[in-house]
Amino acid sequence: MRRWWGVPLIVVALTGAGCSSTGPAQVSTTSDGLVHIKVGVSPSTASIAVYLGREKYFADQGVAVDLSVIQSGADAVPRLLNGSLDIALGDAVGTLQSAANNVPLRVVGTVTVSPDDPAKDYSGIVTADASIKDVAGLSGRTVAVNQLNGGAQLTAKSAIDARGGDSSKVKFVELPFPQMAAAVEAKRVDAAMVVEPFLSAGTKEGLTTVIAPQAYSVAGFPSTIFISAAKYADANGDAIGKFMTAVSAAGKAANADPAKSRTVAATFTDLPAATLQGIKLPIYAENAADTAGMTKMLALANKYGVLTKQPDMNALLGGTK
Repeated sequence: MRRWWGVPLIVVALTGAGCSSTGPAQVSTTSDGLVHIKVGVSPSTASIAVYLGREKYFADQGVAVDLSVIQSGADAVPRLLNGSLDIALGDAVGTLQSAANNVPLRVVGTVTVSPDDPAKDYSGIVTADASIKDVAGLSGRTVAVNQLNGGAQLTAKSAIDARGGDSSKVKFVELPFPQMAAAVEAKRVDAAMVVEPFLSAGTKEGLTTVIAPQAYSVAGFPSTIFISAAKYADANGDAIGKFMTAVSAAGKAANADPAKSRTVAATFTDLPAATLQGIKLPIYAENAADTAGMTKMLALANKYGVLTKQPDMNALLGGTK
């Protein structure tokens, strides 16, 4: 099962090869005059901009959203394909892998982007070994990631190489995020690639951060994206455009007011208030309709051999990139 590495508290498996889109393609406009869109969101901080959008930004665009919590791509993708969801959150690498397996998806927008400031990176490669002072110290060591050949491993490899290390000499093993800190402390692994809230929790327990991997490898790349069934996306460009305009405004507001973002997150996540106050939040896309970063993610995935087959990027991005 593939997991959203850049987003806490949710697992994602965008594996739906062989599925076909049979659900209704047309958007629903009801007697209230609003365009209604069924959106799948995660119970994580990645969804803050969508929840914030319900306060006024969707209404400003004449849009009403019906939110459903999705726990995995195994849940989201079939629902997109049968029309019970119109748009859902997904992860960039998992979507590339699904598209390569001919799942009829479209990337219709960007939810969060990787930070360019190490101080704002909500991920980290952490260790309890004082001898590992930088990425060079990871050579010959074992590093835990939440999914082999997934987004976390891709980012970790790129960051290690970008800072003068050699990722080919690092052994990656798979562990769930909640188990990583204990594994590092017990020296079952030498280091781990963690995300919030596990990053803050681990550092409070004495783990040290070797590198902020997103900031040094994929700064500005899409980390969480909006996906849709090809059938829906191709028939509802205007509705998707309105939705992305609203999410862009909400994302800008979320970035500008972290306190407000944490208040919104408290309404739909299971994170305790104290934890929410201490973690680093994602960077929300302020131009949600811009999906061009997916081509950069594809290039990085190919550099590190993550894909066994190539996706049709023209189809995945709706023939616009």
